[in-house]
Amino acid sequence: MGILVISALFLFMLQRIFRVANRSRNQIFSLFSVGVGLLIALAFLINAFGISGLTPIKGIAVPLLSYGGSSMLAMAVGVGMVIMASKKMKYR
Repeated sequence: MGILVISALFLFMLQRIFRVANRSRNQIFSLFSVGVGLLIALAFLINAFGISGLTPIKGIAVPLLSYGGSSMLAMAVGVGMVIMASKKMKYR
Protein backbone atom coordinates (compact mmCIF):
# COMPACT_ATOMS: atom_id res chain seq x y z
CA MET A 1 0.00 0.00 0.00
CA GLY A 2 2.84 2.38 0.83
CA ILE A 3 4.57 1.79 -2.50
CA LEU A 4 1.37 2.67 -4.35
CA VAL A 5 0.98 5.90 -2.39
CA ILE A 6 4.62 6.94 -2.99
CA SER A 7 4.38 6.06 -6.68
CA ALA A 8 1.12 8.00 -7.02
CA LEU A 9 2.69 11.05 -5.34
CA PHE A 10 5.68 10.92 -7.69
CA LEU A 11 3.43 10.58 -10.74
CA PHE A 12 1.28 13.49 -9.57
CA MET A 13 4.36 15.67 -8.99
CA LEU A 14 5.80 14.76 -12.40
CA GLN A 15 2.48 15.46 -14.10
CA ARG A 16 2.40 18.93 -12.54
CA ILE A 17 6.01 19.67 -13.51
CA PHE A 18 5.43 18.61 -17.12
CA ARG A 19 2.20 20.66 -17.20
CA VAL A 20 4.21 23.74 -16.21
CA ALA A 21 6.66 22.96 -19.03
CA ASN A 22 3.86 22.49 -21.54
CA ARG A 23 2.03 25.72 -20.68
CA SER A 24 5.05 28.00 -20.57
CA ARG A 25 5.59 30.46 -23.40
CA ASN A 26 9.18 31.08 -22.30
CA GLN A 27 11.42 28.40 -23.78
CA ILE A 28 13.92 28.64 -20.91
CA PHE A 29 11.25 27.90 -18.29
CA SER A 30 9.89 25.09 -20.43
CA LEU A 31 13.26 23.39 -20.96
CA PHE A 32 14.25 23.80 -17.31
CA SER A 33 10.97 22.26 -16.14
CA VAL A 34 11.36 19.32 -18.53
CA GLY A 35 14.93 18.80 -17.31
CA VAL A 36 13.96 18.74 -13.65
CA GLY A 37 11.04 16.42 -14.42
CA LEU A 38 13.26 14.02 -16.34
CA LEU A 39 15.89 14.00 -13.58
CA ILE A 40 13.28 13.04 -11.01
CA ALA A 41 11.57 10.51 -13.31
CA LEU A 42 14.74 8.72 -14.38
CA ALA A 43 16.14 8.50 -10.85
CA PHE A 44 12.81 7.13 -9.62
CA LEU A 45 12.58 4.60 -12.46
CA ILE A 46 16.17 3.37 -11.99
CA ASN A 47 15.49 2.82 -8.29
CA ALA A 48 12.11 1.19 -8.94
CA PHE A 49 13.62 -1.21 -11.48
CA GLY A 50 16.48 -1.99 -9.09
CA ILE A 51 14.15 -2.74 -6.19
CA SER A 52 11.93 -4.95 -8.36
CA GLY A 53 14.97 -6.90 -9.58
CA LEU A 54 14.80 -5.92 -13.24
CA THR A 55 18.16 -4.12 -13.17
CA PRO A 56 21.07 -4.09 -10.74
CA ILE A 57 20.89 -1.53 -7.95
CA LYS A 58 22.99 1.48 -8.98
CA GLY A 59 23.26 3.48 -5.75
CA ILE A 60 21.34 6.49 -7.03
CA ALA A 61 19.39 8.27 -4.29
CA VAL A 62 15.60 8.17 -4.52
CA PRO A 63 14.52 11.76 -5.25
CA LEU A 64 13.13 13.57 -2.20
CA LEU A 65 13.08 10.36 -0.12
CA SER A 66 16.67 9.20 0.46
CA TYR A 67 18.61 10.91 3.17
CA GLY A 68 21.53 12.60 1.55
CA GLY A 69 22.68 16.16 1.81
CA SER A 70 23.60 17.07 -1.74
CA SER A 71 20.93 14.97 -3.49
CA MET A 72 18.13 16.25 -1.29
CA LEU A 73 19.32 19.84 -1.63
CA ALA A 74 19.63 19.62 -5.43
CA MET A 75 16.15 18.14 -5.87
CA ALA A 76 14.59 20.65 -3.49
CA VAL A 77 16.26 23.55 -5.32
CA GLY A 78 15.16 22.16 -8.69
CA VAL A 79 11.54 21.71 -7.64
CA GLY A 80 11.58 25.14 -5.97
CA MET A 81 12.82 26.75 -9.17
CA VAL A 82 10.06 25.04 -11.17
CA ILE A 83 7.52 26.43 -8.69
CA MET A 84 9.08 29.89 -9.04
CA ALA A 85 8.94 29.59 -12.84
CA SER A 86 5.27 28.60 -12.69
CA LYS A 87 4.49 31.70 -10.62
CA LYS A 88 6.36 34.07 -12.97
CA MET A 89 5.45 32.63 -16.36
CA LYS A 90 2.81 33.77 -18.80
CA TYR A 91 0.54 30.97 -19.95
CA ARG A 92 -0.21 30.13 -23.57
